[in-house]
Amino acid sequence: MESQRPRRSHAQARAEMREGILRVGGELLAKDGPAGLSVREIARGLGVASSAIYRHVASRDELLTLLLEDAYTDLADWVDAALAGASGRDALAALAGTMRAWAVNEPQRWALVYGSPVPGYVAPAERTTGPGTRVMARFLGLLAAGESAKSAAAPGDVRDAAQVPRQTAVPSPEYAALLTAGAAELGVEAEPALAAAGVLAWTSLVGLISAQVFGQLGQDFTPYGEEMLTAWVRATAETFGLN
Repeated sequence: MESQRPRRSHAQARAEMREGILRVGGELLAKDGPAGLSVREIARGLGVASSAIYRHVASRDELLTLLLEDAYTDLADWVDAALAGASGRDALAALAGTMRAWAVNEPQRWALVYGSPVPGYVAPAERTTGPGTRVMARFLGLLAAGESAKSAAAPGDVRDAAQVPRQTAVPSPEYAALLTAGAAELGVEAEPALAAAGVLAWTSLVGLISAQVFGQLGQDFTPYGEEMLTAWVRATAETFGLN
């Protein structure tokens, strides 16, 4: 008598379906970009009826949110693993290099999180802000640690807000308040000038990686993306006192 297969629990069935949706959704995203995503195509890829998928994702927007959460989380997990035991300039190089490696390996997922917005789609902040800011929080934390170490190394050096940091002018009161609140939400203590410079450094990092991934550097310069990133790490580490 054949033994019966053990019955899956409801939680196991949901977890397996979610895994399948993410797998097929990722394949469609890599093949056709966000335009190729649909509940019907997911169902076809899994060999199930569309109604089975709708029990887990109610619309294309819900599918995009699921893929966005997954991409943000995957990238952040890569970065966390790379930063284990690293500090200072080495940590900055590990973070930047890992972001670039992930983007080169996952260009469509990079485009989903840092590329042009998908027309008609607005990511729900309550689901995407947390995973979407994990890497930036690590980044700003590194910069803040560098500035803190620099200040501790020169306790007699009195520096006002106009002197720190060097990449940006003193932010306006309204912008300063926003920067302070944003840094606090990321769990980082950073004065407004440092936070403002951190935002500029972050956007330059994302822009440099995107320029390479999307071929915006041109055929001649694209092969030198890694060298450019190394130069960015060196300049940023010097600016923020990362040794």
